Amino acid sequence: MALDFKTFEDAIAFADDIGGPRSVLLGNGFSQAYSDKFNYGRLRDVIPASSLNVDPVKLFDKASSSDFETVIKHLHNAASILQLYDNSNETLHSLLMQDADTVKQLLVDCLSEIHPESSFDIDPGRYESTKKFLAPFGEIFTLNYDLLLYWCSLQASIEPAIPKGDGFRSRDDTLKWETPSSLEGQQVFYLHGAMHFYQDEYDVNKLRHGGPGGKRILTQIRDNVQSGRYPLVVTEGSQADKEARIGNSPYLNYCHMRLSKLKGHLFIHGAALSENDQHILEKIASSEGLNYVYVGLFGAANDEHDKIQAAMQGLIRKQKETRRSATDDAELQVRYYPSETAYIWQEES
Repeated sequence: MALDFKTFEDAIAFADDIGGPRSVLLGNGFSQAYSDKFNYGRLRDVIPASSLNVDPVKLFDKASSSDFETVIKHLHNAASILQLYDNSNETLHSLLMQDADTVKQLLVDCLSEIHPESSFDIDPGRYESTKKFLAPFGEIFTLNYDLLLYWCSLQASIEPAIPKGDGFRSRDDTLKWETPSSLEGQQVFYLHGAMHFYQDEYDVNKLRHGGPGGKRILTQIRDNVQSGRYPLVVTEGSQADKEARIGNSPYLNYCHMRLSKLKGHLFIHGAALSENDQHILEKIASSEGLNYVYVGLFGAANDEHDKIQAAMQGLIRKQKETRRSATDDAELQVRYYPSETAYIWQEES
């Protein structure tokens, strides 16, 4: 398939000539550009096979979920029900509770394993190149839940400036998310949650950089899990699993609502747009003010390119159905650029 632009910069220039707001949707390719360690389909795939009393893959499959917290709840429930039916089987009860505690720790271990220990471990030049990529956009949506985008937003001394308003405000010495009073009140949206977010009863809180005692973010995440506070993350799973988790969170619901209010131009970078992302494409299709979508394709033509192109054709059809008047002039325009020409997480020369 022939690409419409030779470089990412050409695509930006094209959008500039037309005018209008620009947004970006980041997929796992954004994080993979930092390190191949981020090339994971599901966090559960990082679990060592010998870490549990049963095969981890079979355990997650039986739970019908890739969400660590869901698996932990299943193990706790199984242990409780077992006591009801056979209170004398202390060995099996102990194994279930032991694996529940292990899965809890594995969540932190798997998330932490793929990260640098601190934002300071990343060379400033790599932040600079990434901020240059993000700077043209007024809104940033991400499917990732790792810390890389957040760490990038903290680098205030490195030009250029990028959007960083994520809707969290300091209240009672805690960063709590509040529904913005205007669209301008939030410009960064973690569509699948983030490692440094956690649910506290009815609130979604964010861990503060250099939090209590000057602790690093990863240390705070580990402490939280040990205290029973799990990161608000939607790990890879079925579309139904993702939608159920999103539906139970006001924060995630709001982020997805905003994805349905796009205007002007949307760049999609590093996203596979698989069947599990249909809920994302449906929200984009609901954006009546969206006119152009630019999709980054990595490497030479391959089957993945064909799948992405098919997903985009489906997006065009869905938006036609959504719009009140779908004339030829109003049809969503899709353009493609080589994603490797967007120099993300690279040393600045």
